[in-house]
Parts: sequence; C-alpha cells; structure tokens
Amino acid sequence: MGLAILAVGAAAVIALLKFTVLGTLDSRHVANASIVGASYIERIQTAALMWNQFDNSDLAEMDGTVVPVSDNPAPNFGTMVNAFAGALAPGVPSAWAHFGAPDASSIPGNGAMTTIDGDVTANPAQAAYCTHVRVTWVTGPDRPPVGTPGGDSFRVEIRTFWARSGRTVGDECALAPGSLDAMFANPGFSLAVAGINRTRAEYGIIHLTTIVRRNTR
Repeated sequence: MGLAILAVGAAAVIALLKFTVLGTLDSRHVANASIVGASYIERIQTAALMWNQFDNSDLAEMDGTVVPVSDNPAPNFGTMVNAFAGALAPGVPSAWAHFGAPDASSIPGNGAMTTIDGDVTANPAQAAYCTHVRVTWVTGPDRPPVGTPGGDSFRVEIRTFWARSGRTVGDECALAPGSLDAMFANPGFSLAVAGINRTRAEYGIIHLTTIVRRNTR
C-alpha cells in the first residue's frame, strides 16, 4: 500500500513539473514572438519613410532598393504593397504573405524565419518562428488623385507563429501562408504538414498591427 501511494505521489509531482516546464516554455515563446513581430513592424515603418509621392508612384521604393542590401529593412515589401494597391478596395485585406516575399504565393526568403534568439535565418531547421504580413488600404484626408491606386495610408498586420512543443516550424513556413488560415481559424481543422496532420492546438500565434501613412508634406 505504501509503495502504491508513493507511486501515485511521484506521478503527480512529475506531472506538475511537466506542466511547469511547458508553461515556462510557452511564456518564453510568447515574449520572443512579440519581440520578433515588433521588430518587423519597426522595419516596415523605417521602409515606409521612402513613400512620399502624392500619386503613390514610389510605393515600390519601400523595398529599400535605394540602400545597400545589407541595410534593407523590409525586402520586397514595397513590391507587395504596390501590387495590392490597384487590386483591393479600401477596407479589404490582402492575402497573407511571407515577410520578405513580393506576393502571397512566393516561398519565404531570408526574412520570414527567425531563430529562438530572434535572428533572421534562411535555414528551415533553425526556424523557431515564422512571420506573415498582410495590408489593408484605408482612407484618409490626404487621398491621392482619382484613379490613383491605393490611398494615403494602410494597415499592416503581422502574424508570427511557433510550435508549442519547441520544435522548429520550417516545414510550415515553406507552405503558402493562405494554406494555414483555415487551421489557425478553426480548432477542429487539421492540416498535413510534411506528412503529419497538425492542428491549431499545436501552435502559438501573436498578432500585431500598425498604420503606415504616406510622408507627403
């Protein structure tokens, strides 16, 4: 009887320790993903300083093409925004795209994946976090001339996700962002990732948003 009680007690302690460890790991991921998402927003705000023309003819310059590649804060971001400028009405969000990709269907470049320490990586085996971005044009007092694509400002949404188990998410980040939407939105939906069915409960997600305004003076 004593051994049985000891065994039950030991199992309870082990379960408590497991819960504590997983809770600590999840808290760390929430903090890290928040920092990663905030850093992407800062990079976009920096790139947006290049958007100055009233007719929106310089949207693509937010790519950072006027600075060295090593100093490029948001690669391909201007190209992505420019493509959606003429295709979407104000208030209609674009499809999710990998950060650093020129459109919603492109594979992630050196920008969407980050390590556990928040460093950008091109190696899927080191990808602790994956970040998607989408934009929504909004109206404002400084609208461009009639017929000009886009508006004077747009909302940027950042979606950074990770695996709660602590594994890497390189396989998920290799998928088109839109293919993950249904799983992230529906707890009962499963998605085959590298031959394994994954569900929403396996992932943590951080959403951040900001407004970018044209610098017309």
